[in-house]
Amino acid sequence: MNIISHDLQQQKTGDDLFNFRDVNIHRICVKIDDIENHVDRITHSIQNTSWINALDPISQTSFRAASKKTIEKLIEIFSQQDEPVSSELGEYIISISAGDVLEDKLQHKKLPISELWKEKKSGNHGFDFHTITPENKVSFGEAKYGRSSNKHHDSFDQIIDFIANDKHKIDYVLLKEFINEETKNNMSQHKNCFCATFSIINENSFNRLMSNESVRSKINRIIPDSEEIFIIGIAICHSKQS
Repeated sequence: MNIISHDLQQQKTGDDLFNFRDVNIHRICVKIDDIENHVDRITHSIQNTSWINALDPISQTSFRAASKKTIEKLIEIFSQQDEPVSSELGEYIISISAGDVLEDKLQHKKLPISELWKEKKSGNHGFDFHTITPENKVSFGEAKYGRSSNKHHDSFDQIIDFIANDKHKIDYVLLKEFINEETKNNMSQHKNCFCATFSIINENSFNRLMSNESVRSKINRIIPDSEEIFIIGIAICHSKQS
């Protein structure tokens, strides 16, 4: 997995000239060349449950029980890797890879994907993944995958809908098990970050969509609720492509 580009911009938000703040907007383009090895690495990372060991004994018991069947299901999905990558597998690849990018490039602390620690009820269970920024703020991530299309609108629209329906706040009660006191304090004040990550056709398509007016409009709808925004486009190079 290679980071092709990383661009940082600032945008102001607030009620008036005397009550505003700057919001950092990161735009990162990523390319996955060797999909088979990448999936193998993700499979091994999913099986690593060392994150549970840091919890108190009662939480350890609960989260081990919650994650066991999910890990088994994910391993089965990853072992049935096909060309082209299925929609289900692709979304996991985008989600986990985005967390890796934030960890490696921006020094975030990556939390286990949400499906490992919260029940997936009917409909969309909420944000796909979470990281902790160096400033001790939770970043809520939403991933979308399409075999031959840019899925940016789906990712942005889902975040906008989740914010409107307080899906991120529903996660607070479980997230507090994984975060320090400063992060808890920021979260209680709703000082949150958001990450939109999605499949792209290639780097050129990512650059074009980032200058698209409709995309900028969606970003503007997320900014008021954000301390920082991360936009990650991921191109998966399938082995049958030339």
